[in-house]
Amino acid sequence: MNIEMSEEILVDYLKGKLNIADKSTVEAWYLESKDNQRLLEQLYFTLFVCDRLGAMESIDVDKSLQEFKRRIREKEAQRVEKKPKMNRSRIYKYVASAAIFAGIVFAGGFTANRVMKKLSAPFMVMTNLGERARVVLPDGTKVWLNACSKVEYNTSFFSNDRNVKMAGEAYFEVAKDKDAPFVVNSNELLTHVLGTKFNIRANVDEQYVTATLLEGSILVTSSRIKGEGVKMKPDQQLRFDKRTGKCLLIDCSLSNDYIGWIDGVLHFEQATLGEIAVSLERYYNVNITFANEKIKQERFTCDFETNENIYQILSILRLTDKIDYKIEKRNIKIFAKE
Repeated sequence: MNIEMSEEILVDYLKGKLNIADKSTVEAWYLESKDNQRLLEQLYFTLFVCDRLGAMESIDVDKSLQEFKRRIREKEAQRVEKKPKMNRSRIYKYVASAAIFAGIVFAGGFTANRVMKKLSAPFMVMTNLGERARVVLPDGTKVWLNACSKVEYNTSFFSNDRNVKMAGEAYFEVAKDKDAPFVVNSNELLTHVLGTKFNIRANVDEQYVTATLLEGSILVTSSRIKGEGVKMKPDQQLRFDKRTGKCLLIDCSLSNDYIGWIDGVLHFEQATLGEIAVSLERYYNVNITFANEKIKQERFTCDFETNENIYQILSILRLTDKIDYKIEKRNIKIFAKE
């Protein structure tokens, strides 16, 4: 059944002036077609955003949009075959004023376009050498970024999806929303989440992409992973080899060690000296080279605090009697201890 609707009724709905029966009618009308959805969304932007463009920064637009979508989803779940009928006399009563309001929509088109572009722009955070950052995304998800990392968050009023592109290393505490999947795109891997805590290391100059799950459940997929992907449980770690496309899923009972960097602790578990050097370069803005490949493949299990300087860390490594080093300004050369 097609429900007739005037724009003034829609405006009253957006302003919260309708009674329960009329609100239900509007929401049933909204669900009837994509055209109806686009019209109501355009009116929303015109009414609540365009005339307040000058105070844009003080308005929690995203929260309002999410609340509106939540209400619509609830109505869709409760939808039944019979829809209440709108009193046609009320519709005809509003025809003239609806035509006037349509003019407002048209006149506000340029402003609406500006607002739409601003709202659809990605939310982006980056860190440089030696930096760490904590940020709360528009949906409430908390993200910690390690040095030389980048997170780009995209969402849209017209979609429930929450999409993140990332490079480097980041720890996520995802805000739960069963109707809005959270997907992290990280160097060939897609991590699908509803609400959980996990860490992803996806540095472009490293061979492996590593996902470590602390709480909840995630599904990791890739065009190079067979089947439906790898579903992970808490205290598991997935290592994806970018060269071969192979995955290794291991138990990781001390998963919290892998997010120690949030508190300034660098944890390495049987890591090669080459892998350790890459992390030290990011934190201390130094250039590390090796005398030969053999010393580069030496493995260590160790923890360092980032408030220690690079000289202290190198001195600790030298105590293993496996390596020695020379420093010239910001250039460090590591060689086997004789």
